[in-house]
Amino acid sequence: MRRNRIAIAAGSLAALALAGCAGTERPGGSSEAMPASDECGAQALQGYLGAVATGSVEARIREAAGEGRVRVIGPDDVVTMDFRPDRLNVETDAEGRIVRIRCG
Repeated sequence: MRRNRIAIAAGSLAALALAGCAGTERPGGSSEAMPASDECGAQALQGYLGAVATGSVEARIREAAGEGRVRVIGPDDVVTMDFRPDRLNVETDAEGRIVRIRCG
């Protein structure tokens, strides 16, 4: 009887711990939280999607977004997971083409 109560309690604790790991899914299956605003100006820069992130393209994006708030991220780059709504993330593929522009 005592073992049964311990097993139930342990199972309940495990379920609660796993529930805390669940994230909010975005449309398309991404588990990142949806930003509440477009503080970084990402929406205005969506026209750069598909462009190669050359020096001149990056310079135009930085000028439009404000110097110091832009982070260009390659497919194998290691980045911090802190969310800064004022920072613009420009994500590129292996060929250097811009595949995503978002706040964070």
